[in-house]
This record gives sequence, C-alpha cells and structure tokens, in this order.
Amino acid sequence: MPSFLGVPDVVWSGVIGSSIAFFGVWLSNKSNTDRLTHQLRHDAHEKSIQRRSDIRKAAYLEFAEEFAKANAYIGGLVNRISFENMDTSEGLTAFQAAAAKVQLLTEASTADAFATLMTEHVKLFVEATERIIPIQVTKASIKGKDRLYEECQTEIKRILSEMSAFNETASTDRLRFDALKRALEERMRHSDAIAAERSALWDTANGLTADYTRHVMSRIPDVMRASAPVLAAMRRELEIDGYNVNFEKMMLDRFMRMHEEAKRVTDGFIERALSKQQLSNGESPSAARTS
Repeated sequence: MPSFLGVPDVVWSGVIGSSIAFFGVWLSNKSNTDRLTHQLRHDAHEKSIQRRSDIRKAAYLEFAEEFAKANAYIGGLVNRISFENMDTSEGLTAFQAAAAKVQLLTEASTADAFATLMTEHVKLFVEATERIIPIQVTKASIKGKDRLYEECQTEIKRILSEMSAFNETASTDRLRFDALKRALEERMRHSDAIAAERSALWDTANGLTADYTRHVMSRIPDVMRASAPVLAAMRRELEIDGYNVNFEKMMLDRFMRMHEEAKRVTDGFIERALSKQQLSNGESPSAARTS
C-alpha cells in the first residue's frame, strides 16, 4: 500500500479531507459571525437613530405647541396681568423649558436660526411688557375710582334714606332737611366728578390697549419670519417632508395671508371701538379715527 512518511495514503487522504472540511466549516462560521456582528451593529445603529428621532420628535412637538401658546399668551397678556401681580414671565415658563430641550437636540446648522428666533421672541416679550405697565397703572387708578364711587353711592343712599324718613315722620325741622339736601347735592357732585374721572381713565386705558394690540400685531411677523427656518429644519430632521419641499417658503406665504386677514379684522375692531368711545364722549367719528 502506498505510503508517505510511513503513513498509508488512505490515512493521509482522510486527514486532508477532514482538514478541508474543518476549514470549510470554520470559514462558514466566521462568515456567519461577521455577518451577525455586522447585523447587530446595524440594528444597534438603527435603534440609536430611531431613539434619537423619537426624542427629537417629542421635544420638537412640545416646542411647537409651547411656541404657539407663548405667542397667544403675549397677545392676550394685557388681559391676564393685574397691577397686583406683574409677573409677566409666568406664562412663558413652559415655552422656555421646551426651548432649552430643543437647544440640546437640534443640529448645529439649526442653532443659529434658533438663536435668532429666541432673540426676536424675547424682544417682543420685553416690548409687550413695557406697554403693559402704563395700562395696569391706569386700571389700578380705575379700581381706586370705583371704590370712591361706591362710597359716594352708599353715602347718597344713606342721605336719601334719612330724607325719606324725615318726610314720613312729617318733621318740621327745615334746618335739618336743608342740611340733608346740601349734603346730598355735594355727594352727587362728588360722585359725578369721580364718574367723569373714571370715564377719562377708561378712555386712556382703552387707547393704550389698542396701541398694545397694534404693536404686537406689527411685531409678530418678525417672530414668524424668524421661526420659519427653525420649523423647516425641524421637519427635515424628523424626515417629515421630502427634499424637494420648500416648507419654509410655504409656511411664510401661508402666515402672511393669515396675518393680513387678522390685521384687517383687528384694525376694524379697534377703529369701531374707538369710534364708539369718542361718540360717547360727544366727539365726531373723524376725531375717533385720528385719535
């Protein structure tokens, strides 16, 4: 029997065949291991992307919601803040918290646009607060006049009650009755003066409120123009739109149409309100429009 190194060829053929089979199995296992490792890495990467996307989605949606609420809050701030509680920033706490989350998650390319948006929003808030202070001071004066007016009315009722009792008892003390009459006339003159002062204060407050509304309406476009690139970038990061969709331009066009209509309605309402105010004061409608 042929042999090599004293070992029969049939044995060598078995060893060689087994080695080839073992090498084939090793290669197959190595290939499967590499493929599985690659798949696990790919799955981990995809899960990481999905997890980051989910976190961004939650933060961006919260920011969009709080941004809308913050704009509405500033628009109606004049009716929410009182002279006793001038903490105007209270309603923006949630918006500021949402903005802080976005700053941690947004891409670097969006950071500058986001900074511009926050700057415009802070400017709007500061300007709105500046215009609210004289309105609330005026309304505080109105409350003081309300108290004085109520006191006068209470005193007038008391005097009228005494005069009625005087008549019912058929008293002949004319000196006392004349004194009551003089007191009544004095209280009524004082009451009328207070009512006139209160009316003038309301005119002032209404004029300042109209100015506040006009200013906010004029500044909101700046805020929305600054928000367009930020919201468009958020949509791209969330892969909501295709690459061919110019959401920034679409949003600006849509907003400008909405703003023009809202401005038209607001200006009409303010003009009618001021016209009625001037007419009630005995002035002409032309004076109301030019005031």
